[in-house]
Amino acid sequence: MALGGGEPTILADFPELLAAIRRCGLVPNVTTNGALNSAKILDALAEHAGTVHLSADRSDYLDAARGVGVSDRIKETARCLSACNVRWGVNLLLTPQNAQSLNRSLIEMQDLGATAVTLLRPKGESAARNWPGFPTPRDLRSIASSVKQFMKWQPALRMYVDTALRSEWSQA
Repeated sequence: MALGGGEPTILADFPELLAAIRRCGLVPNVTTNGALNSAKILDALAEHAGTVHLSADRSDYLDAARGVGVSDRIKETARCLSACNVRWGVNLLLTPQNAQSLNRSLIEMQDLGATAVTLLRPKGESAARNWPGFPTPRDLRSIASSVKQFMKWQPALRMYVDTALRSEWSQA
């Protein structure tokens, strides 16, 4: 079961929700911005979550887009997740900016300790407003080439592609 945003960890009963999902025989996978990394939240994630996905990118991109200090918060949450033996990875929203230097973003995510990265296609009104026409077939070819190049020398990082990209990617 996927739990995502808004921000699911702000729910007052978030730990109880994770436990209830497990009792039903399901596995809760959580996408978070890492804002809340209290011991109570981390313990619940360690005990009940299948995988936690941090919404992240390179520090300079995160702080420019979301505010100064966001990258430090994500790094601290990543350290806490690792220390609690929580299986975690990164959801990386592709943008025209990071698509041009995708390897740098992937290296920073691996250095952060991520074991997996899911590449997400921007969707919705915000994406249409901020990045009209992105990704183009040329962008997709560049992204695919970057991923292939990265995986040649960094195979420990599992890579996933958002289903919204798969048909476009296959045509690129």
